[in-house]
Formats: sequence, C-alpha cells, structure tokens
Amino acid sequence: MYKTITELTGMIILTVAMMTGAASAQDINGGGVAPTGFYTGIETDKGTCEKSGEVCYGNTFVLNSYGEWDTRHLTIAVNYLNIGNGNGGGFSVTGGTWSLVIFDQNGYAGTLYGKVSDGSIVLLSDGDGEIISKQLRVNLRSTGGLGIFKGKEGENIPGVYEASTTVPSGETSGSAVFTF
Repeated sequence: MYKTITELTGMIILTVAMMTGAASAQDINGGGVAPTGFYTGIETDKGTCEKSGEVCYGNTFVLNSYGEWDTRHLTIAVNYLNIGNGNGGGFSVTGGTWSLVIFDQNGYAGTLYGKVSDGSIVLLSDGDGEIISKQLRVNLRSTGGLGIFKGKEGENIPGVYEASTTVPSGETSGSAVFTF
C-alpha cells in the first residue's frame, strides 16, 4: 500500500511539472512554427487487423494539451503493417488520419485536420519479454481546416507527433509540433 501511494504521489508531482512546462509552450500567436505541445490521453482502440494479419487499421489515440492561453484536442488514427520492418525499427505506419481542435480564451478557435503520411511503432519489452510500452512516431500532413485554419486546404502544413503508450493501461503521453 505504501509503495502504491508513493508511486501515485510521484506521478502527480511529475504530471504537475509537465503541465506547468506545457502551459508555457502553447503560444501560436502570429503564426509560424507552433512550439512543441505536451499531450496526454489514452489509446482508445488498438486497431483492427485484416484476417491475413498483415495490415492493421484504426489504432486510435485521443489526447489533450492544456496551455495558458489555449487548449488543444488531438485525435490520431494510424494504419500499420503488422510485420516487423526488418531493421529492428518496429512496425511501419502506412497511413491514417488526424485532427487538432483548438479552443482559446474566447472559445472555439479552429480545427486543423489531415492524413498521417508515414511513421513507425516500436514495442518495448521488460526482461521477461512482456510488452510494457509502445512508442509511436508519425509525420502529419494537413488537408484542410476550419476557423483560424480556414483557407489552408492547399497549404502544406507539416507536423510531427511522438508519444509513448503504457501497455496495457493505454495511458499515452507525448509531444506534437505543427508549422502553421
């Protein structure tokens, strides 16, 4: 019981420290490169694999980032090859979709959405061979937007998302950076 309380207290302190850092990294005023945002959330769906087992679709993550001036909600669904890529780098991400919804002090600010262009999933194991963590790194491309992002349909707005998911809880945390 004492160990559990100690671990919980440590996680709370770590979370507060990370949220404080995230609050200072959320300013997108004036356009340009948006600083890296810290996102926390959960893996809501591990995806559905074809009967052949080679391709899996819809591995989905729902995440939030709370800043001093805005709040961001990021949803990412990836498709990946369910076979190792041969170089020890895990599984290759073959596509997917994403959306970023931003609320500022005045309410809804805008939505940016697009496609996952590529990336990788790496599974990490403990000494007994049990999978304990999944690391995801994907490249994002915008295909459209609403609100502050309206009219950016034809623009190349790249982004990178990197996260780690604790298995089996699905708790996910990571960073995302976009060039608006």
